[in-house]
Amino acid sequence: NMDSELCAAFISVPNCIGQVTVMVSQSPSNVIVKQNQSVNLKCYQSASYNNMYWYRQQSTTELHLVVFSLFMNNPEYGNNIPKRFTATRSTRENITLEMNNAETSDTGFYLCAVSNTVK
Repeated sequence: NMDSELCAAFISVPNCIGQVTVMVSQSPSNVIVKQNQSVNLKCYQSASYNNMYWYRQQSTTELHLVVFSLFMNNPEYGNNIPKRFTATRSTRENITLEMNNAETSDTGFYLCAVSNTVK
């Protein structure tokens, strides 16, 4: 009996917004999780922007919103995101996405993004 595994890859890139350079970093950079385990994906931004997002890309599809966080407000989850996904915005600069009871369907590329205005 082989355990199914969840694979997730992350990217850390500086974003240039107007004249302000914003560093967005994610950790871990990649992770393999066994089915039914939990994992925390952490994101830090250098600019203290109000809006932080987690997106997911599965196979070759477009990016889909997992969660949007306006600082000090409750997170808003994208369409069809399971309840076992929870986001915590501990500070203006940090957001953590927790996946409980991981499933193989959670496999994908997870991307954190920030903005000063809602788009």
